Amino acid sequence: MKKIMLSLSLFILLSAYLMSCSYLRSHVAIEVLPEYIKKVYVKSFNSINQFDIEIEFTDAIEKEIIMDSRLSLADTEEEADVVFIAIIEKYVLQPLTYEKDKRMGKCKLSIEANISLVDKNKNVVWKDSNMERMYIYKDYVCNHPYNEMFYDRMSERKARRVIFNNFSKYIVRQAVK
Repeated sequence: MKKIMLSLSLFILLSAYLMSCSYLRSHVAIEVLPEYIKKVYVKSFNSINQFDIEIEFTDAIEKEIIMDSRLSLADTEEEADVVFIAIIEKYVLQPLTYEKDKRMGKCKLSIEANISLVDKNKNVVWKDSNMERMYIYKDYVCNHPYNEMFYDRMSERKARRVIFNNFSKYIVRQAVK
């Protein structure tokens, strides 16, 4: 009797899981870029005045487009079929823990951006507003006899790179289906 009940409950759980998966898949709209879109130009803006951050973001998106290989990069906005527009809206570096000497230990970097894919006629092909990614890392500081020397397992710059790579993978996967 116990074996039958166990088998029955496993069957019900497995059935419920499979039904939920098919439900999720069937209701997700599968968007495919129009046939005319072959070239993309990546343009990013920095609305927060964080030095050169938009260049890092643009580079990450361009690298992901190249790796994905469904679209090619255009050199200018005029020769592109669509333009990726990435606007960095928020950049927050927040200390989570402090070391004994009151320096930051663990930090959380959070970046928010508005992303859109716009064609030549200014029609929005794809858009994701207030997209946020964050990364927690530990920053190490060491006192050197000559000066203060920074070394780390994961610095703020590396954390930015991780976040931008995460953004770019998501953006290209979502926008270029």
